[in-house]
This record gives sequence, structure tokens and C-alpha cells, in this order.
Amino acid sequence: DYLTGSLKALGLRVYDSDTSFVLFEGPSGLDEKLLDKGILIRECSDYEGLGEGFYRIAVRNENDNKELIERIGENIV
Repeated sequence: DYLTGSLKALGLRVYDSDTSFVLFEGPSGLDEKLLDKGILIRECSDYEGLGEGFYRIAVRNENDNKELIERIGENIV
């Protein structure tokens, strides 16, 4: 709930999930910007039916999730 709510609060489109992964739409190149900061997210443009700007993140512990949201927020402006 924290991840999906935080991503939505950043203005991103988030898709419902019953797994330990969250799929969302963000700006193109977000994965590369985060990788430069040591954070790996899955770019999903090669998934059937998805295109550029779709990403998958794993649900982690509280500290990791907070850092991820903070870094995403810094890179979507």
C-alpha cells in the first residue's frame, strides 16, 4: 500500500497487483537515472502489450521502499 500510494501521490499511474511487484508508468529513461544512483528497476517495454515508460519494482523493506520513492520523486520533475 505504501508503494502504490506513494507512486500515485507523485502523479504516476499505478496498476493493481496482488504480487510482490508493482507495475507503474513513468517518464522514459527513469530506469537509467535510477541505475546511476545504484537503484535497479525493471523497464518493461519488451513485455507484450506494454511500451516505453512502463516499470516494475519489487516490494522491499520499509527503508528500501522509502529510498526508492524519494529517488523516483527526484527524477520525475
